[in-house]
Amino acid sequence: MLMGKESGTHLNKPSWQAFWDHSTGWKRDLGLERGSHFSYTDAQSFVPALDERLDIPAETREQSSYPEVSFVR
Repeated sequence: MLMGKESGTHLNKPSWQAFWDHSTGWKRDLGLERGSHFSYTDAQSFVPALDERLDIPAETREQSSYPEVSFVR
């Protein structure tokens, strides 16, 4: 599975195309709307836990967004 931002797929990224061409079995491009370079990090799981323990103000918490997932065929 190749995971990236919404516009990034094996169809428009040469390095991903090479990986795709040489991979066997099930394949899928997975794109995140409003995704960026750091969308795929452990922060997705530990930041909410820190929020619970540190009582981060709502206005600070709301500055970050969690992108929506979309499948690209």
